[in-house]
Amino acid sequence: MNLKLKLPKLNIISIFLSYKSMMALILIIIFIVMGFLIWFLYSNIYQTITHSKKIVILKAEISPYSVNVDNFNQVLEKIENKKSQTINEWSSEENPFGFVSTNRPTIVEID
Repeated sequence: MNLKLKLPKLNIISIFLSYKSMMALILIIIFIVMGFLIWFLYSNIYQTITHSKKIVILKAEISPYSVNVDNFNQVLEKIENKKSQTINEWSSEENPFGFVSTNRPTIVEID
């Protein structure tokens, strides 16, 4: 007795070309394209609008006066010059509050 199991030949191309599998494949492609479209719109349009709104809000908070850069740099240079000056040794300087003459008057006691 010779029993042979007969299996139908699977034709992969015919499975992919069937109506149900084509519909599923098309739906998967549509979902992928829609996901990419939503991500693209979010990153390039929505985030740009929110960043521009933040810039407008921050611009309103900044001082309305413009800074004169030349004057600002001059002030910074003067501050740096003031910091870099050497400190004099005050022990070698004359006392401006001292007496000019070395002869000091003496107190005489009267009895």
